[in-house]
Amino acid sequence: MTNSEQDILVCFSCLARNEYLADICEICGAQLGATSHLDPIKINRTESFLLQKAVSERPKFIVLLDIRILCLPVFLITAAIATKEIFYGKGFSGFIFF
Repeated sequence: MTNSEQDILVCFSCLARNEYLADICEICGAQLGATSHLDPIKINRTESFLLQKAVSERPKFIVLLDIRILCLPVFLITAAIATKEIFYGKGFSGFIFF
């Protein structure tokens, strides 16, 4: 390897080649480097990049399915408590305050 090939940093997000001392990827804008998350300003940039990347395209079906599977127990427990409050508790007012 030549010296110029050693001075390349690969972006973990898009696999683009960047200069070794670069903080942000020139292609996708992701943070580069092992210590990029120690600076509070860079933390905000990283979080905004990840949120932007999460909403930039339609979510995959498996991600939506996983989220629904994770939320299903909470929904079932909440529905059971609400039903108990309506039928065996203080009636509809107990459900409202629940």
